[in-house]
Amino acid sequence: MADIKAGDPETLKSDSRAYQEWQDKAPASTDLAFSALVNARAAREAQILEFEKEQSRHGGVSLGVAVEWLEECNKELLTKRVNQLWKALSGETSTFRIGGDLLPSATIVQKDSSPPIETFDAADVAAVLKSPMYRDPQVLRALIERLWVPRDVLLKLFQEKPWPIAPWLEQPPVRVLQEVTSNSAGESPNKAASWRGKRGAKQKIEWRHEVYPFMLQMLQERGDFDEPDQEEGWRAQADMERAVKAYVLDTFDKDFSESTVRDWVAKFMPELRAELASAQGR
Repeated sequence: MADIKAGDPETLKSDSRAYQEWQDKAPASTDLAFSALVNARAAREAQILEFEKEQSRHGGVSLGVAVEWLEECNKELLTKRVNQLWKALSGETSTFRIGGDLLPSATIVQKDSSPPIETFDAADVAAVLKSPMYRDPQVLRALIERLWVPRDVLLKLFQEKPWPIAPWLEQPPVRVLQEVTSNSAGESPNKAASWRGKRGAKQKIEWRHEVYPFMLQMLQERGDFDEPDQEEGWRAQADMERAVKAYVLDTFDKDFSESTVRDWVAKFMPELRAELASAQGR
């Protein structure tokens, strides 16, 4: 009889008993793998949420939030400013260099790594500078957005450039902590922590914590839209974009532009594919 572990549906169909065993076992194995994936992700997200709360208490700030603020202020200058930010952190001058007196190290948060929170020091900066991968502006930006630094250091950098200074940079956004700790309405912790203290205290969703898991679930349930023989309505990235846009509108009552949704979907898809491939042992 064919080996159930190594068999595939087409060859196993020649042996009806083996094929039935394969059908019975495959879903259970898939469910277990998915359950382990979800549990591991939940544990990492809990660690990250606690880290963010600690940073809010002690004056840390995410460079991802800083980049979002710079994009809001002037999207046309964003690439230039992100490049200037990295040059400052990587040693263009000694003032703001990671590994210097003012900033001995930063912290990097990587949701899909274990552990998800690690120190990012001068040796890491040197490794990034040597790697051809980070010559891609989008890859470099993704790295910068995962870094956390002291608020007072970032404020000095913004003042020196000079760049527009966000209200939350001059005064820490304590509302994040108030919402997370009270949470009397039964709101999810990730959703409560999504307030960023930006201009006009405008509430925004946290795409990585609240939309990324939805996209992961869609790919788990329906497969990758790039796979052959997909059903109508699930054959291109545009189909994922429509699903995300509808989900965000229905769940958060936020109607983002198609270009905004497209940018986030395009950003997350390589990460999602890598995560699913890793979970499947490929």
